[in-house]
Amino acid sequence: MINKITKFKFGEIWINGKKYQNDLILTNDTIESKESSHTVKRDDVEKLLIFDPDVIIIGTGNSGMVKVEDDVVSLLSNENIELKVEKTPEAVKLFNDAVKNKKVAAIFHVTC
Repeated sequence: MINKITKFKFGEIWINGKKYQNDLILTNDTIESKESSHTVKRDDVEKLLIFDPDVIIIGTGNSGMVKVEDDVVSLLSNENIELKVEKTPEAVKLFNDAVKNKKVAAIFHVTC
């Protein structure tokens, strides 16, 4: 089953009709919990490379408080992987559009 985010509001993200209340790593067909953090580091993104994504989407929280380190941008540029960084409400829309025809890996911060 291809994952679809069916709802997002502060502190909650619904995927395929199931509610999650923690940060997540999401791909076309996997869902994993992620320790909450306000920084996305190279280590976080390196773990996503095993999915061989075309695009990595980072949802930076409802207010965009999560920062993406510069070496993440460099790594993905060197790997020719598209990177999209948006506040989580917009990142949800990007994920749902991209998952239809691309291999996607995403990190979603569900609070601030």
